[in-house]
Order: sequence, then C-alpha cells, then structure tokens
Amino acid sequence: MVWSHTRISLWHECPFAWKCRYLDHLPEAPGEAFHNGRRFHEAVSEYATHCHKIGRSSDYEVGEQISERYADLPDVASMVYDFSRNWHFDVDHMIGLEHDLVADLPCGDRFRGVIDYLSIDGTEARITDWKSWHSWPEYDEARVPTQLSRYAWLVAQNYPQVEVVRVALLFVRFGVLQEWEVWSPDCEEIVQAVEWIKREVDSADARRFSPTPGAWCGLCGFTKLCPVGSAIIPEGDAQLAAEKLTVLDAEREGLRALAQAWAKENGPIPVQGGTWSYAPPDDPAPKIADLDGLLAYLSSQDVDWLGEASFSAATLRRWVKQFPDAEQYLEPGEGKPTFRFRRDKGEAAPPSREIA
Repeated sequence: MVWSHTRISLWHECPFAWKCRYLDHLPEAPGEAFHNGRRFHEAVSEYATHCHKIGRSSDYEVGEQISERYADLPDVASMVYDFSRNWHFDVDHMIGLEHDLVADLPCGDRFRGVIDYLSIDGTEARITDWKSWHSWPEYDEARVPTQLSRYAWLVAQNYPQVEVVRVALLFVRFGVLQEWEVWSPDCEEIVQAVEWIKREVDSADARRFSPTPGAWCGLCGFTKLCPVGSAIIPEGDAQLAAEKLTVLDAEREGLRALAQAWAKENGPIPVQGGTWSYAPPDDPAPKIADLDGLLAYLSSQDVDWLGEASFSAATLRRWVKQFPDAEQYLEPGEGKPTFRFRRDKGEAAPPSREIA
C-alpha cells in the first residue's frame, strides 16, 4: 500500500471519511477551498516556471499578470498577487514544485508525498509548503510539524547527499514564514502511524469507522453520505444539532458560490418556486435629490438634522415616514445588485434550466 500524509492524517480526523475515500473509493465532491487551492498551486507553478526560465528569483510584473487571469476567483487572484510580492525562488538550486516523491518503508509499504517547493544546495535541502488558510496558527518552535518531518525523511531517502533539511510553512495570506531544521530524519513515526491504522482497519470493532465531526467537516466531500451530516437531529440534542449545522453551513456556502458564479456569467437561474439572480433590492435606499430644500424643510419641522452623524438610508426613511412631504426632496437609489432568491407571486414557475 502507498501511504501519504493525507491518508494518515484523515484517519485521525474522521475514520468514516477515510473509509469512503480509501476503501470504498466513492466519488468525492470537491469544495470551494479545494478548488481554490488547486488553482492557486497552478498559478504558482506557472509563475515559478517563468522565474526559473529567466533566471530571476521574482518578477512582480508577471506575477501581477498571472493574478489578473484569476479575476473570476478573487480569493485566488489575491493570494497569487501577494505570493509574487512576498516570495523569492532560489532559481539556482530549485529542484521543483509539486515535486512527487516515493520511498520504501521498512514495513513493506511505501510513502508518497507531493512537496510544494524543494531546493537542494549541496548537503542542505529546503522544503516549503504553501498554506492558504484564513488563520495563522502558532506552532511550537521546538517541534517540527508532522507533515514536514515526514517530507524531510522522504527527501533524505531520494537524495542521499542531504544531511540537513530546512522545512517551512508559508502562510500566503499573511506573508509569514515559519521554519524548522531536521537533522537525520527517520521514518519511525510514519511506520508506527501506518501499522496502527492497519490494525484498526483489520479489527472487528464495528465502531472503527465512526464519523468524528469537527472543523474539517467544511472541507469534506462526503457530507451527504455521513450519518451525522444527513441524520435527522433528535429534538433537544444540542451537540448533534451543532454538528449538523457545521456540515450544512459549509455545504450551503459551497452551493451558493457555485450558483452565484454561474448566474453572474450566464444570467438568472429559474427554479421551482422562483428565480436566483443578481438583482437590485425591491426597495432601494433613497438618496437626496435636493439637499438645500430638504434641510430647509426639516428646519421648518423643528428637526435637529445637525445632530445626525450622517444622512443614512435608515435616517431618510425615518424622516419620510414621519414627514411624508420630505419625500419630494429625495429620489430612489439604484441599489447594489446582489445574488438572491425571488419567489414567484402566484404565477406558474418557469421551466428549470439545465446547468452544466
């Protein structure tokens, strides 16, 4: 069996998801985070190839051009732009990006890893893993993250001249780099983790594949199959209710992002009971058409308009409700289009459209 960091860590996160992916080989619905991460890596690979070709550690102009091509994915475009400003490649010693390595384990299995960035200078190797997380966790400076220690062993096995491996996590959104050193990396921890999982899988305990909901549920592609994610929550069970909300909220965000992107490019999406579309609000906020006239009118009504911090939409609506004649000094605002659902008002629902 070929193991990987993901294959090992997923077991500890959720044995049910592990079974769906690695034993049952079920199709997995990729979430927005997965999609954005993949596109970001594609952009970085293109940028690195360019820098290596011209022999320069960075090229701000080309980095910006690449980021602009991802305008349909603002999150990706922003990360690519920041990356091109904060990262400098060691083009003289760069071995590769998305570098796929495999090594034999003493237990007879194999371990595989795809390293985001690898460079080797003499007896020193450098591994950097890009992280697009929205938070920046603090790590123990004395303890190398498990993923990086596993990758360090993998590099040492494939490049015997390496004596020390410098490993790092680059948090792209923050431009922050955290680094560690690994001397004489070994695979003892990998073998122990692999053997433990194999014993668990071979055991007769029916609970060995129980789902374990947590923060990772929002990234899981098996929520529709998960008994926690799909089960009807018993009344009064707050813990299960909270777990289900975690799953459903993440799934809703993904579905909304997909429909929103399609509607923005192709137009309204008719469904049973209404239509999803980009449209201005039904009651757009009013705006002032005649400021001098409005202020004179309010003064005649003994309104202390000087006490208002600003003439917000809520304030204007309040004045119109209190003094209907104030409406003559206002005009309807345009309203910013938003993606939302409009219900049909009694008429038959339009035929649904097939979306590829």
